[in-house]
Amino acid sequence: MTFQVNNKKIKIFTDGANLDAISSLALDPIIDGITTNPTLMRASGVSNYMTFAKAAVKASEGKSLSLEIFSDDHTEMLEQAYVLAYLSSSVYVKVPILNRIGIES
Repeated sequence: MTFQVNNKKIKIFTDGANLDAISSLALDPIIDGITTNPTLMRASGVSNYMTFAKAAVKASEGKSLSLEIFSDDHTEMLEQAYVLAYLSSSVYVKVPILNRIGIES
């Protein structure tokens, strides 16, 4: 569902890393998509990124799902992006512009 305010289109995305919440919010017609990132996943106790990503694709019920790569190496970044993109046509891959060197992944 797209809202318009002052002739601007607005889409609503939810941000988190809880599969039950993703499943529930995916059914809400106001929510256009779901976004998450490795920091939120870690805070939610996710221990396996790909297992979570695959479950999130299923839980999102075909809505837009943004998943983030977590490498700083350009070759690995591309590999991770391709792997995530091939999970579903509804997956959008986020590439952070900050260098995370010094932060554990």
